[in-house]
Amino acid sequence: MIRKRGNDLAAMAPHADPRWVEEFVVEQRLLGVPGDRIGDALATVEAHLVDTGESASQALGPAAAYARELAAGEGSGERGISPAVTVSAVAGLVGLILLPRAVTAWLSGSGVPVSVGDLVGLAFIAVLTAVVLAAADTVLRVIVERPMLAVLAGPALVVVLVVVFLTWRAPIAVLPVLPVVLVGVVALVVSTVVSARASARERPDLVVDPTGRSAGSERVARLLSVWLMPGLTVLMCLLAAVTWALA
Repeated sequence: MIRKRGNDLAAMAPHADPRWVEEFVVEQRLLGVPGDRIGDALATVEAHLVDTGESASQALGPAAAYARELAAGEGSGERGISPAVTVSAVAGLVGLILLPRAVTAWLSGSGVPVSVGDLVGLAFIAVLTAVVLAAADTVLRVIVERPMLAVLAGPALVVVLVVVFLTWRAPIAVLPVLPVVLVGVVALVVSTVVSARASARERPDLVVDPTGRSAGSERVARLLSVWLMPGLTVLMCLLAAVTWALA
């Protein structure tokens, strides 16, 4: 199918309140409904509103409740995180953690120190990552329904990690820079290759209406899925270098 340009969800149901459309789509996404079925549902909503002249709320009720009703009647799509996404996320996280530290150590002309705080912090990050991957639907729902909690969670996690690192900062080992760099680069390459292959096998699950109009860009979705982690790692390495230079 040739997908038409245009990434405005409201354009798929112009007679519905844009906020209603947004709430409907978000709830359907949280329930695991595929993008093409969401697009079909929006087209049906639009046709109904054109025929009746009613608003979406009058005709169908609250957006989230209607989304749940549809999902219950038709069944949700495949749920959960794929093995490829898990491998890519874990490998990318390893590269993101190791390479900036290796940059700092290389600029300082020293090895990469490993402290008890590093090990505790790494274990904390590993557990947190496992929880997020295992309960992705729940995490996403919390982010959507309690945005303030999601906003506060990021700084709170950073504070916890900083406290851990500062509390147990005495080094228990010093690793050579080159092996750390090699492990970080290999992990990042694995993350990128796995993401690229997964992206080549499966098209991004964009919301697509029966006319072929999609909400979002397939190209942008593919680029983000493949290059987000390498881009973040490069940014963190540059930040590490700037921090070292200003210290």
